[in-house]
Amino acid sequence: MKFDENGIHIHQSDLKNHCLEKLRLETVATGPRVENDAATVGTVLHATIEHELSNGKFDDVDAAVNFAAYEYVRTLEQYQEEERPYVLSSFGDHSKAIAHLDVLVRSWYACDERQELLDATVEPFIEWQFDLRFADIPVKKHGKKAEEVPVYLAGTADIVWNNMVWDWKTAGSEFRLWEKQRWDRQPDVYTWAAAQAGLIQPDKDGLYRFDFKVFVRRATPVEPQTVTVFRSVNNWRWLYDMITRLVNMTYNMGLDREWPVDDQHVLCSPKWCTFFDVCKGAHVAGDTWV
Repeated sequence: MKFDENGIHIHQSDLKNHCLEKLRLETVATGPRVENDAATVGTVLHATIEHELSNGKFDDVDAAVNFAAYEYVRTLEQYQEEERPYVLSSFGDHSKAIAHLDVLVRSWYACDERQELLDATVEPFIEWQFDLRFADIPVKKHGKKAEEVPVYLAGTADIVWNNMVWDWKTAGSEFRLWEKQRWDRQPDVYTWAAAQAGLIQPDKDGLYRFDFKVFVRRATPVEPQTVTVFRSVNNWRWLYDMITRLVNMTYNMGLDREWPVDDQHVLCSPKWCTFFDVCKGAHVAGDTWV
C-alpha cells in the first residue's frame, strides 16, 4: 500500500497477502526489497514475451533463449548496482536458473496463442498499467464520525486482448481451477480495472473472463496451462467490502504498531518472507526450524 495526497493506492498483491503483519512491514519498509531467483526467472520470462510481442518475432527460438539469458544477467547486474539483496532460494545457482529459463522460453514457443498474438489485427494491450480510483471508503476512526478516504487500485496486466485479461505465471506445479475461481484476488482487481477502462465487456451472463497462462517448471518444454476464471459485479461488491475492512483497520491500528500475524502458512518461512528473520525467525530457528 502507498499513501499520498490523493488517498491510498492498493496493489492487487496487497490483497493477496496471507499475513497482515507482512503487509504492514512491506508498507513501511524503506530499504531495498530482497529479490530471489524464482521471481527473477519469472520477471525475465515476462520481459522476453513482452519484447517479442512489442518488437516482432525473434529470428528463432534460440535467439529468444539467448535474449532471456542476457536479460537474466543484466537484471542481476541491476540488482547489484541498486544494492538490492538477492537470494538463490529455488535453483541453488545461476546456471540452473538459466537452464530453467531456457525451458520456459521454449514453452512459450509451444504456446498456441503466441502466433495469434503476433498476427493479431487488433493490437493487444501489453503490460497495461493502471492506478484507478476504486471508491471513497468511509473510515470511522476510533468511534468518531466516518470520513471518506479515496482508494485507488493499482497493478499491471500482462495482456488485455480479445475481451479478456491474461496473466503469465511461472509455478512449480499446475494451478487448480476451483481454487483460483473461488479465492484468487487478482482476477477481481484486474477485471474491474479493465472493465472500468472500457477494455473488456461482460458476456451474455454478465461475466468477465480472466486467463492464467501457467508455465510449470518441467525438464522439457510443454505448452503453458490455461486456467480460465470468471468474475462478476458481485465479486467486485465483495472486493469493496474487503477493502473497506482493510482500510478501516489501517487507519484505526496505524502503521507504527504490529498487526496480526499468520504463521500457519507455507509462505511464513525464510524462503518466501523477507521479514521472517525479524519476526517468527527471531524466535524459531535452528534446531526447531526444519
